This record gives sequence, structure tokens and C-alpha cells, in this order.
Amino acid sequence: MTQIKPLPVTSRELRQETGKDEELGPLLRALREGQNLQGREAQHTIEDGCILYGQRVCIPKKYQKNVLDELHTGHLGMVKIKALAR
Repeated sequence: MTQIKPLPVTSRELRQETGKDEELGPLLRALREGQNLQGREAQHTIEDGCILYGQRVCIPKKYQKNVLDELHTGHLGMVKIKALAR
């Protein structure tokens, strides 16, 4: 059985940094304002102040390396890591 550890970032930290992120900040504002988004952007939603793409949480640039490093610590291999991240 695989045990999943909590990520090195809290939902509160994600919420705070999402608004500051140069890519996610404008998207967050557009979603909150109900703008008519096109393409992939239209598939994003907001849940508890965090942006989701489908069921995946969008991680602000500030935390991406930490989250990926944590996902890689199990040494599961590239295919399994990508599946876990999705």
C-alpha cells in the first residue's frame, strides 16, 4: 500500500500565492469576475481560492519546485510520478 504524504505547502499558502503569481493571478481575477475565457483557460475553476484545471490544482511558480521534489522522493519513476501529479 502506498502512503501519500501531505505536500510541503498548505492550501492557505496556495491561496495567498496564487493571487500574486504572474500567470495565475490574472487568471484568478478573470475567473472571479466571470470573464468569458477561451480554450484551456475556460477549463479552469476556483475551489477555496485555488485554481483547478479539471481536478488538478494549479501550483503557483513559487511552490512548483518544492511540490515536484516532494513527489519525486518516492522514486516511483517518471510514469508513476506524472500519474500521481495528475
